[in-house]
Formats: sequence, structure tokens, C-alpha cells
Amino acid sequence: MSKTVMPPQRPYTRARSRRIFNQLFSPRENGRLHEVDELPTEPDEHHWWTAVDLAPDTNSLYLLPGFRLVNRLGFVETTHAWGGDADQHPLYLY
Repeated sequence: MSKTVMPPQRPYTRARSRRIFNQLFSPRENGRLHEVDELPTEPDEHHWWTAVDLAPDTNSLYLLPGFRLVNRLGFVETTHAWGGDADQHPLYLY
């Protein structure tokens, strides 16, 4: 059964852990990164996160809700949807 996870009530200044992301959103296929050509024809963006490289000098990758184009490395599908405004969700480590 799918649920919708709303943004946290308090803002986060640092990225939240992958463990927290997994607990909240339950990634499908163990969080495998999907390429653009692997996406369904009409995906529900609330079940998708974009993996991005925001800090090229580090080994850290981050997840942002929905579909993003800049610095995109791939997409992660989740069982549980993100709700509310995408910009209110914190970054999550990938």
C-alpha cells in the first residue's frame, strides 16, 4: 500500500541519510538508478527522485524529489510518494 510522505515540519540544513530515505520512501529495485529511456511513458513524478551530483569534488550524490534536468545522473523510483512542494523536502544522500 502506497502512502504519501509530506515534507518535514522543520527545515534541514544538511542532507538526510540514505537510511532515513529508505525508511520513509521505500525505494523500488533497491534504489537502482534508471536512465531517461527506462522511465514509464507517463510516470507519476511523486514516486520519482532525481540523483544529482551537487558537489563534484566529493563522492556524495544527492536525491531531489521529482524530475530534474541539471546535473542529473539518473532517477530512483519509490513505493511511497512525496507530497507537498518539492522544494520543501530536504536533500537525501544517495
